[in-house]
Amino acid sequence: MSQKVSSAYWLHAPSGFVWAVQVVDREILCAAGPLLVSEADADILPYLDYSVRDGAWVREHWTEFVGHEAQKG
Repeated sequence: MSQKVSSAYWLHAPSGFVWAVQVVDREILCAAGPLLVSEADADILPYLDYSVRDGAWVREHWTEFVGHEAQKG
């Protein structure tokens, strides 16, 4: 059974940078970042260079993140 991967932008509150995060079953799989807020475009979310290493960093600091609404286009 395949699991659905969801992607979203998360804002790292202490730094003000945005990270693209991919989640499966409420577990952080991988991430891409840091990005400037102006770079957080919904259209590029599927095409970012996600890595497990960045995902591990986000997982270690997840309490410092809040959701971030991406811009379109």
